Amino acid sequence: ARKDAFAVPAKARIDYLLLTPGALADPASITEQEAAAYYDQHKDSFKVEEQVKARHILVRVDDNATEADVAKAMDTVKKVQAELKSGKSFEDLAGKYTEDPSGVQTGGELGWFGRERMVKPFEEAAFALDKGAVSDPVRTQFGIHLIKVEDKKAAGFEEFATVAEAIRRALAEDRAAETLQDRLDQALEMVLVGEPLEAVGKALGVNVLTTDHFTREQGPVDLAAMSPENTAVLFDLALNATTQSPLPFEDGYVLATKREQL
Repeated sequence: ARKDAFAVPAKARIDYLLLTPGALADPASITEQEAAAYYDQHKDSFKVEEQVKARHILVRVDDNATEADVAKAMDTVKKVQAELKSGKSFEDLAGKYTEDPSGVQTGGELGWFGRERMVKPFEEAAFALDKGAVSDPVRTQFGIHLIKVEDKKAAGFEEFATVAEAIRRALAEDRAAETLQDRLDQALEMVLVGEPLEAVGKALGVNVLTTDHFTREQGPVDLAAMSPENTAVLFDLALNATTQSPLPFEDGYVLATKREQL
């Protein structure tokens, strides 16, 4: 029994075909006209909200701070404003003065954000600024901020050119989903008459994939979403045998041949 406790579990490796809309999709089959028509008919899906790209310097002061504490924080803010006026960069000054821990290493960078992502006084000040401008001191519940807007994007729509590839992929997957059952039937007919996976894959336009070694208990990493029962079915295949029925996987199926048993 002690010897069994230290035994290395048996391992297997399989070749497999993934018959899912994603694997069967052929984006190149979707014409420019089809993609453009989808874009025009679903324009609202490609809305882009108004956004700003900003940095900030925060000097912390509590909401219910004393006048003396607020005055002390304002002294620091005024010092920052004076250094900005003398030509020092906002980024460098953020690294030196900000009391926002995440901003010390990044020069106060906040990246792009839309409305309703920040507290109201901060949002209003940021969206009112022109590109390149620095705000007057802005008080929020976190303290006193200076905000610099580095860039702005007006509300509108993503350009067709930037989303065309994603549209083609989505339409191709929809088309593949409609023909999935027919292509699965074709694959099973070929498997049942003894055709190897390579021939099935070639007929369907899908590449044969190979897993790393896996055990009965811990299935292939690339098929991690497969149920334990179906992982066991794959593991228990005889060497060089192919599954005679499809195994459900994600939004499709897997057909597999055992290639190695260790």
